[in-house]
Amino acid sequence: MPKNRLEAFTDAVIAIIMTILVLELHKPEADTWQALTALGYRFLIYIVSFFTLGIYWNNHHHMFQVVRKVNGRVIWANSFFIFALSLFPFATSWISEYSHSLVPEITYGVVTLGANIAYYLLARELVHSDPTNKKKYKRVVRELSKILLVDWFKCLRDRFRIFDYSASCVDYQWGDFVGLANTKS
Repeated sequence: MPKNRLEAFTDAVIAIIMTILVLELHKPEADTWQALTALGYRFLIYIVSFFTLGIYWNNHHHMFQVVRKVNGRVIWANSFFIFALSLFPFATSWISEYSHSLVPEITYGVVTLGANIAYYLLARELVHSDPTNKKKYKRVVRELSKILLVDWFKCLRDRFRIFDYSASCVDYQWGDFVGLANTKS
């Protein structure tokens, strides 16, 4: 399959996911500043989720710039990746409704972890499918392994504060990864 079909499909699915995310953001109950500020946490978690999805999309775009073709295993890994991303609207809605409850917080963290694992598996599959970019992708896979293991255990140590894990994922992904994917090997 040509890579552009997979990229277009992924772009469309992520756009739909982001649209669903914003549709879950309801208007204030009244026409006052107090009603607007009452949405504070809801709006904050929306912003985190929106930019997290944007970062995943951007990184996916940069990673696929060096891909020449895709095989069935890459397609399945990519499908798992977009499935994991599709859970963000659910987790975002739940945690924004029950902001001080542990189960929605854990769920949001597990969704973020699932998306990171799926992205890791996609990068790993690209290592095996395109030997010419093996060195570059191995570096990407190694960096993704760091975030999956180190930050997840750091959150467990800090009493399982999932929002902290999600924020560290956003910080990591926004930082080096785009540059890492664009470096010449």
